[in-house]
Amino acid sequence: MLLGGSSRQLVAAALSFTTSSCLRNASKYTGTFVLKRRHAPLLGKRSFPDDSHRPLRRRHKIYDTIERPATQPLPDIDVILTRHVEGLGKPGDVVAVKVTRAHNELLALGRAVYASPENLEKYRNVATESASEQEQQHSSIYSAQTVKTLSSKVLGVTMNLEEPWTLQPWHLRVAFRKAGYVVPESCLELPAQPIQGPDVDGLEGKEFIVTVTVNGCERVPVRCRLHHYAADPRDRLPYVWQWWLRPAEPLFPEEAERLAAMPRPLSQLRDDGQ
Repeated sequence: MLLGGSSRQLVAAALSFTTSSCLRNASKYTGTFVLKRRHAPLLGKRSFPDDSHRPLRRRHKIYDTIERPATQPLPDIDVILTRHVEGLGKPGDVVAVKVTRAHNELLALGRAVYASPENLEKYRNVATESASEQEQQHSSIYSAQTVKTLSSKVLGVTMNLEEPWTLQPWHLRVAFRKAGYVVPESCLELPAQPIQGPDVDGLEGKEFIVTVTVNGCERVPVRCRLHHYAADPRDRLPYVWQWWLRPAEPLFPEEAERLAAMPRPLSQLRDDGQ
């Protein structure tokens, strides 16, 4: 097919634009590559003149990438904590963390310093000398995170709709286990007033507070909500969509202020399930 002058110019411009775009995309990465020829070239013969070699073929210009050092993950670095950090440790602990986390979350905020020989000598006794009373109250590196999670939890306590019952610690232990937490009965403190049922009008959907002791040290109040359940599907109460996000009345009026001050889940209530 023959092309006119204007058509040839358009084709040439398109090819030039495509080539320049490919080169720009290929030149974004300027790091170091370690390559290896896929097909090794043949050695020159003794009969060849000096400074001469066999010509390279197209297959000799195919390379495999062995290593890209600039894209390899950086090794972890050691830092010394200057204050308590949830999930890492207490002041004076030497921990290994990723470079990005060390720079963004620890070093820049003054929560840690580099584990240099000078800092190791300087912060040798920081755990016993400069730790505040609040930091000394943590029983483990994960206890503060556990307390924070439990304090914003709405625990559903399901009780029988047909048989009489009195709320016992093992009922709460089962409720915590269903929610994914292993809480021994010895760590649970129920309200002073007994809770007895079934009582749909007086107990259904009402909230009360149960205190959980973590590692025998931290005490965290947990918001609990009562629900009645029947074995026969015909007797079951209608399900409330996202009940843990909806406001509820306190079971005991004296706990109303404490319940109002406790944190709630961060999720937003959606009405698409109604």
